[in-house]
Amino acid sequence: MKVLRSRELAELAVEDTKLEDFGGDDFSEALDLIAEEVAAQPPTERGVMAFNGYAKGLLANRLRIVADRKADRAIAAQTVSRPLFVVGLPRTGTTFLQALLAQDPNGRSLLQWEAARPSPPPRQDSYASDPRIALNIAESPHDPGFAQRHIHGAQLPVECGAALGYAFCTGTTYFLWHTASQLERLQGEIRPGYRWHRLVLEHLQSHTAQSHWVLKSPEHFGHMVELVEAYPDARIVVTHRDPLKIIPSVSSLAAYMQRMNLPAFPDTRVGPEKLAYWTGLTEKFMAFRNGAGRNVKMLDLHYRELTAAPMTAVEKIYDAYDMPLTAEAERAMTAWLKAYNQDSYQREHGAHDYTLEEYGLNADDIRHRFRPYIEAYLG
Repeated sequence: MKVLRSRELAELAVEDTKLEDFGGDDFSEALDLIAEEVAAQPPTERGVMAFNGYAKGLLANRLRIVADRKADRAIAAQTVSRPLFVVGLPRTGTTFLQALLAQDPNGRSLLQWEAARPSPPPRQDSYASDPRIALNIAESPHDPGFAQRHIHGAQLPVECGAALGYAFCTGTTYFLWHTASQLERLQGEIRPGYRWHRLVLEHLQSHTAQSHWVLKSPEHFGHMVELVEAYPDARIVVTHRDPLKIIPSVSSLAAYMQRMNLPAFPDTRVGPEKLAYWTGLTEKFMAFRNGAGRNVKMLDLHYRELTAAPMTAVEKIYDAYDMPLTAEAERAMTAWLKAYNQDSYQREHGAHDYTLEEYGLNADDIRHRFRPYIEAYLG
């Protein structure tokens, strides 16, 4: 068994779907670079199967999305209006905040089940009972280690990397197959990813009812230029937290996930790679904020604010963007908080413990590299 390249993967996707139009060839070069790096690891047999399945699945979904768009004029006629983006470094509460905001019945997030199988577009009358939900639950293995590190579920939101990935413009492959060079490439612009991001949103909203999208990904932090180009009317919330809490936590998640698909490796390799990647994206974010994005409205929210008083943070967001916080939305959010508050989640899944040293990190180095960010947003 071998790691397949883009041509082979595309042929398999065509064979599976009996479709041929990928909506352009903005994926082959990126996919080949990723595949070569995965093969060089080398991955375990499970890792090879997982990569081939992941890449082929994305290509098959592209084929189906393009076919649906051709057959159904309602999809291309969609307007994605004033999406709400939660943007921030990883482990700053972005997942928690998105899931909370997504409880608003007027909002809509990209859920795990529809990200896995977006075609055909879901329908409003069967959205909560779509058979793809049960399929996603059945195929998602119970993984206590992952649950300790990341909130997830078939009917919970996923990151925008699920849509950026259609052009293979996401760091997901690093988490699963240690594609360190992909992290370096992602320091550049990724406009094809945002083109597909918008196509996916148009696809999914075409037969459902919502007033706005609630979206998130830490990857947006370093790609604000592309995000604002794609969504000029975006409402943006930026979460902030001490990098000493962020970098070892995200390194722990990466090391854990890489072990699923790779032979044994020293965890100390992960920390410096994640530190370099996230300091690079932070520099891009700050350059945008101080330059081209000077007049782009963004609401800054500290992690402490979010965890100490979640509903107060929600009210702050809604007030900042003149969004109506209905009684129905408030009740839904309060109920979700009661069921999924951090303390009960950790009691169920266990605490996520880590140290700097086990991932090759040093506190002084992190503080030094993030000093401009710390002074600007955490001082």
